[in-house]
Amino acid sequence: HHNMAERNVSDWLYARTLAEEPAKATKFNAEIFDINRAGMRVRLLENGAAAFIPSSLIMSNKERIECNADNGTVSIDKQVEFRLGDTLELILTDVNQENRNLVAKPTRVFAEPVIEAEQSAVETPAE
Repeated sequence: HHNMAERNVSDWLYARTLAEEPAKATKFNAEIFDINRAGMRVRLLENGAAAFIPSSLIMSNKERIECNADNGTVSIDKQVEFRLGDTLELILTDVNQENRNLVAKPTRVFAEPVIEAEQSAVETPAE
């Protein structure tokens, strides 16, 4: 019970301390310590707080992202972009003081896939 109480207190302190950061869009560095189907859990290097990055905040297009817990990887368009132990820059998007959850998103933005433009079928005849 002691460890759980200690964790609850530290989570509460992190939530209170970081409450203003989403509005300021403060950038933090974090290390990925868990990857599951829903996204990844990270630890802020600046202060040790744990935050969750939902896959929808990494990439809004569900078809393009895959979070693989077995491999410990997050892939975009079949390309591994994040793996356990990686560090990344992020901003906090939500600090919920009631349930002491920190939600974050990477600062890195993934471009739309390049779709080869089809050759125009209508060609103007040479005059």
